[in-house]
Amino acid sequence: MSGVVAGLIGSVKTAPSGPLVLNGSFDTNTNGWSAITRNTTIYRSAPASGQVQFDGNFEAFESIYTRTSCLTIGTAYSASVWVRNENISQTIYVFLYAGTASKFTSFTLSPSTSWVQFKVENVVCAGNATLMIDVFSLDDNFYIDDIDAIVGSTYP
Repeated sequence: MSGVVAGLIGSVKTAPSGPLVLNGSFDTNTNGWSAITRNTTIYRSAPASGQVQFDGNFEAFESIYTRTSCLTIGTAYSASVWVRNENISQTIYVFLYAGTASKFTSFTLSPSTSWVQFKVENVVCAGNATLMIDVFSLDDNFYIDDIDAIVGSTYP
């Protein structure tokens, strides 16, 4: 089985001030990210995006971003990921986990130069208070940009 996987993982205890996702637009580098390549020719917001590349191995989700102490149990969170798919029609999945609570959305995207926003909303943090955003496909490479998570039941 072929596959492409991206994920955002962070163990959490108390909520800090500022953004929950740091470097979600790959502005200067890929610091904080793994299993992703910075691309400066294809992006939604300049100067770069992250390219999720198929590595021929789909045994487990790969950790793309890790950050600790960024959620509060009992609080609702929502997330947004912009995706661009250029090669083949494929289904892209976006999962938002807030501790033991989770939701997902998926779309089948045709090859295009357009960016599509995926939103996962109103996940109330429970249990272990871990934030995770997984973005993956079982088919081919794709690009992600402007990844964001917010406190709230809806994403604007």
